[in-house]
Amino acid sequence: MSSYGVEIDTVLSLSKVLTRERSRSSNSSTDESLRAGLENSDQITGSPRGGQLVRSQPQGHWFEELENLISLDETTQESPRDLGDTVWRVPVGDIELTAEGEYKRASHAFKNGYSLLHDRFMQPDTTKCHTNEEKSLASRFWEIMDAQSLGRRYFITKKGYIGLGPEALAPGDLAVILLALNTPLILRSVEEGHCRIVGEEYVNGMMDGQAFEGDYKLREFLID
Repeated sequence: MSSYGVEIDTVLSLSKVLTRERSRSSNSSTDESLRAGLENSDQITGSPRGGQLVRSQPQGHWFEELENLISLDETTQESPRDLGDTVWRVPVGDIELTAEGEYKRASHAFKNGYSLLHDRFMQPDTTKCHTNEEKSLASRFWEIMDAQSLGRRYFITKKGYIGLGPEALAPGDLAVILLALNTPLILRSVEEGHCRIVGEEYVNGMMDGQAFEGDYKLREFLID
C-alpha cells in the first residue's frame, strides 16, 4: 500500500511498558510508602460513577517514567515540571472526562487532576485535605490516564517531541501523519523503502495539523 504523509520525527528514547505493577528494579521502600499513603487516606477516592480508585495498584511510577524520560534526554533543556501542558496531556492523550460523564478535548482545568494525583503519588506523606470536587477531578483524570496509558509506552523523539505509543514501540521507529488518516501512526522500516504499521500514537503539539504548517515535505510511505 502506498500512502503520502509527513514524517514528524524519529523515536529516540522510550519508557518501560506502563503496567499496574511496579518493576522489580523499582524502589521497594518508595512503593510501600505510596501504598501506605493511599490506603490510609480517603483524600482521593470516589469517581463520577460511584466507584473507588484501585489503591492496591498505584500508578505513581507512570509519572516517574515520563519525568525520567524527559529529564534524561539532552534534546529537552527544560525540567519535567517546566514542560507546561506536556506532562499532563500525554498521559491522558489529551482527553478529558467531565463530571457529567462526557468525553472531550482536555481543557486546561483538567491539569488540576494531574496535579492532585501527582502530589498524592510523589508526596505520599501529604496530609492536605481535598474537596469532593477535587476528589472527583482526580478520579476522572485517573480513569482516563488508566484507559489511555495502560499497556503503552511514553516516548521522546530526536527533536524533543513527547508522545504516547504502542507497547511494540522501539527506538528508530518513525512518528508520521498520513494524509488518509486523522490519527498519527508509528511506522517501522522493514526493508529498503518499505515499512509496517506498529500502532497509533499521540504526539503532543502535533495533533492539530501542525505537521502541515510552514515548509513541510510530503513523502511517500510504502506500507506492507
